[in-house]
Amino acid sequence: MLIKGKVVKVKDIQVISEKFAKVEVLVDQEDVKYDSIIPLEFVNKSIEGNVSKLEEGSSYSFSINIAGKEWKDRHFVSLRCWRVEEQQVEVSSIEKSFKEEAIDQDYNDIAEEEGLPF
Repeated sequence: MLIKGKVVKVKDIQVISEKFAKVEVLVDQEDVKYDSIIPLEFVNKSIEGNVSKLEEGSSYSFSINIAGKEWKDRHFVSLRCWRVEEQQVEVSSIEKSFKEEAIDQDYNDIAEEEGLPF
């Protein structure tokens, strides 16, 4: 599953045992109807290459697995992240056309001022 969002906070690493460590990252989801800050978990090997490159306030795409556990007749759900990709800022076609018009207009103004033959 893929979740897109902005990193709100990267919490400190929690060493649960000799073989298990985790880091929780709070992410403000994009493209949802209501505000939705969710905790994503990075566990063991996924901590090394992913958490170090996260910056608070930056947007990323998170690949996650949903995991569930039962304990004393209660159920818990965790969102375990295994890959992070930085989101590329897309320029809309409207912005592109405005930039192209501005460049053309600047060029035409310079050509008229300098009396160029074209």
